[in-house]
Amino acid sequence: METERTESEKVSEIKETIKNHMIVATLIATVTFAAGFTLPGGYIESEGDHQGMAVLSTPAETDNKGKKDIADSARENFKNFVTEDGIAMVLSISAIGISQTVTRRRSEHT
Repeated sequence: METERTESEKVSEIKETIKNHMIVATLIATVTFAAGFTLPGGYIESEGDHQGMAVLSTPAETDNKGKKDIADSARENFKNFVTEDGIAMVLSISAIGISQTVTRRRSEHT
């Protein structure tokens, strides 16, 4: 009898852990989705060829070598941010989808 109770407690603990992981995955998906629209550096508001583009994604228009290196570094960091943000969103959405599929299939077999 004690063994059954212990297994039941373990199952309840695992279910609670899964719920907590899904909450975290959902929060990550939400934050990464929002970060895709609120890019670091903001957007270019002045009218011109680059209007509406992310500030850090545009080429630097300067002859000063030091500032151009900083701008190149900022563009590289921006590309990394967009890539990593996309990967985080895809993985968190995948985790949510897999969990939902497994949960649905378990409930069908029970």
